[in-house]
Amino acid sequence: MKKTLLSLALAGFAFGSAQAQLPVGTTAPDFTLTDINGVSRHLYEYTDQGYTVIIDISAAWCGPCWAVHNSHVLKDLYNQYGPTGTVTPGKIMVLFVEGESTNTTAQLHGTGTTPPADYATGTQGDWVSGEPYPFIDNSTLNSTYQIGGFPTFTVVCPNRRVAFSTAGYNAPMLTTAFWTPFIGQCPSAVSGVNGATALVKTPTLACNGGQTKLTAEIQNMGTAPLTTATVVAKVNGSAVATKNWTGNLAKYESALVEIGDYTFTQPSTDVSYEITVPSDALASDNAKTQATTTKTSTYKTWVLTVKTDNYPGETSWKVKNSAGTVVQQHTYTAGTGQNGAGGPDAMKLFTHNLSLNANECYTVEVADAYGDGLYGVSSAADTGYVLLKDGAGGMIYNFGGGFGEGAATIVKSGDQGVGIEEVIAQGELKTYPNPVTDQLNIEMNLVKSTKVSFTFVNLLGQQIGAPVEKALSNGQNKVTLNTAALAPGVYVLNIITDKGSIQQKFVKK
Repeated sequence: MKKTLLSLALAGFAFGSAQAQLPVGTTAPDFTLTDINGVSRHLYEYTDQGYTVIIDISAAWCGPCWAVHNSHVLKDLYNQYGPTGTVTPGKIMVLFVEGESTNTTAQLHGTGTTPPADYATGTQGDWVSGEPYPFIDNSTLNSTYQIGGFPTFTVVCPNRRVAFSTAGYNAPMLTTAFWTPFIGQCPSAVSGVNGATALVKTPTLACNGGQTKLTAEIQNMGTAPLTTATVVAKVNGSAVATKNWTGNLAKYESALVEIGDYTFTQPSTDVSYEITVPSDALASDNAKTQATTTKTSTYKTWVLTVKTDNYPGETSWKVKNSAGTVVQQHTYTAGTGQNGAGGPDAMKLFTHNLSLNANECYTVEVADAYGDGLYGVSSAADTGYVLLKDGAGGMIYNFGGGFGEGAATIVKSGDQGVGIEEVIAQGELKTYPNPVTDQLNIEMNLVKSTKVSFTFVNLLGQQIGAPVEKALSNGQNKVTLNTAALAPGVYVLNIITDKGSIQQKFVKK
């Protein structure tokens, strides 16, 4: 048991917004699992019958899970809205899934050690006796349902879409009043032909000036097969592309439709998709809209600041250019923290300078191998973060620390350099020979004409000799400095301009 599953189980709070649960609106992965009584439980079989399915993935040793169990909220929901419900039967199905891979069915019946002495064999008590809903002992859903801790709750609508997903719980979730509105909120298929736009698949962040695919997910929300449809993509209310789709979707089946490409240039744009089908039985589910934004920076020099959590070896980042090529990346290693090892106090601040090409779209991706972002062990005070700023200190994008498995942003670079880059073109500085005997040559390509000062500094930080000042012109320049008087050793050449300085190390024979 590792940090997130354990810490969430101990805390019992609702971390749904911070963890990596299934996104609301996406299709819930189907499964067929056998419960502890040998009965097969097929998710889509329940949803196709019109059930809203509540899945509780917990662990027998988990205290907060036991608190939910003892509230009897799931028992009450099943008794009132389950297959033989006393209020409205056939509306809600409850599935309890034991998600701890090392736990046994015996622990669900109350046989085991008292946690937290041993989480592998621990149990809070008898989970099964008196409970009317099925219990499944199988940890395979942990991955497919992207759980962020125990307990994790997922609500699946009759149309197979996720309506709610969160790790942990809060007080309202212990009442039936929290769950019953999902019955009315979940859409169901209507009689006849009914095509619906299920999801806008165009990314919420796009490259400014670059082409972005316009993609929608359509779904058959009727009882009759969906075989033909027209999908129109609109930007700020105006149609920009149309796709005539043909296929064969049974009830609740879905398909991705690529309508075309579009070049986004505005900071914020409404993108909508609308499906039309012959003899459509319901028009209210035909269209969906989302905002797509673009981010731009006036600078081509950015700074990525990363404060790791207590497990730095799980954190990594990449920068990709518009062609998808990784131009810079870094993976931290365990033991790189302040105390030289993982665990408490291992957090550390890292700063990375990103020198990029001008006027190109870059994708910056951050990832956490364990899937819980940069959360600390004990409190929010030791939570890490990732900040992307321009070279002048302006915020480009704040990833925060609660990005689950990972997050990404797309930003178009500008053409302005910062500091020394405003004078010396990136990659256009050479010093030779190295080691040097009597003369050190410096070649540099200047962005603009400027005065440049050259000084020698030893490894103690002491300046050797008087500065050499040159008035250099725009373009390629070569300066030769006399090093004959320097004693043998290692030195730093300090090149100073009115926009900053840059250092070059060399060896004097």
